[in-house]
Amino acid sequence: MRIIKNILDKFKKRDGLIIISLFDGIATGYYAAEKAGLKVSKYYSYEIDKHAITIAQKNYPDIIQKGSVIGADFSEYCGQVDLLIGGSPCQNLSIAGDHTGLKGEKSKLFFEFVRALEEIKPKYFLLENNASMSDENKAAISKYMGVEPALINSADFSAQSRKRLYWTNITIPPIQDKGIELQDILEYGVAERRKSKTVRIGGGVVVGKTGMSGICQTLIGVIQRLNLNACKLCPTVTPREYPKANAVKLLVTVGRLK
Repeated sequence: MRIIKNILDKFKKRDGLIIISLFDGIATGYYAAEKAGLKVSKYYSYEIDKHAITIAQKNYPDIIQKGSVIGADFSEYCGQVDLLIGGSPCQNLSIAGDHTGLKGEKSKLFFEFVRALEEIKPKYFLLENNASMSDENKAAISKYMGVEPALINSADFSAQSRKRLYWTNITIPPIQDKGIELQDILEYGVAERRKSKTVRIGGGVVVGKTGMSGICQTLIGVIQRLNLNACKLCPTVTPREYPKANAVKLLVTVGRLK
């Protein structure tokens, strides 16, 4: 959000920004722009997951859905776009993945972002990916993007520790830790740690039963209020597992009950 706010200082339009988001998911790019006070004129989303699209359209009905990035003709936007954003798939780049890198079946979609950048020629761009990738892959991406990445940890402005790399032509100002801890955002229970790594309800425990070691009552309450089917195992709360969820509201995390 701090990054997007910096756009305001450099570029202002009365009719709002034209944004293109690749691998858009649930349109958190639109959400961030909205929270930063930026007016969006047009928001083009390239996404194929039907559940993510459902959530995005529920929250922002004016989104223009464009489908898959593969084979898309980006030249139609040449010179018209203010901001191109995207977080290309990290599965083959992450330390938890198969280490096939940019040659991997999913992470090779990074080159679709490169193609979009070349064809669209946006005023600004922002690419995000996992910070645990190898130095070799990081160097390769930097070469294609023409800039070195900035390492930002979400722990500086939220209760979640999430290190990510950002390649952008936007100057990123110094980021100060806001001091938000896990305990600060819990509605119930006591946090076991200062920061959370992810929102999880797995670990062999079925939500709704007793003996829920490691599962925060806050998460259960949110799921119940959203009327979700939470009676199955799931490693992470995602749109795919919970298609009716407004995932933006699932900003809760795991703690341990007293």
